[in-house]
Amino acid sequence: MVFHIYRDVRNEWRWYLRSPSGTRLATSGEGYTRKNDCVQAIQHLKTTLRADEGALVYDNISALASMASSGLIAANTR
Repeated sequence: MVFHIYRDVRNEWRWYLRSPSGTRLATSGEGYTRKNDCVQAIQHLKTTLRADEGALVYDNISALASMASSGLIAANTR
C-alpha cells in the first residue's frame, strides 16, 4: 500500500492510501495548509495502526441485527 500526497482545488494538501491493485482505501478527509502537517497526519495514522493491530472492526449490519434480536430496537429499523 502507498500513501499519495497531492494539492486539491483549494490548494490544500491531502493524502490518500492506495492498495497494490490501485483501489483507494482511505483519504485524509480534510485539507492541510502546510505539506508537513499532511505528512505528520500520515505518520500519526501509521503509528496508530501499528500500535493497535488488535483494533475491532465494527459491523453495523451485524450490530443492528443483534440489537433487534435482543429487543433493543424494532426489527423493522434494519
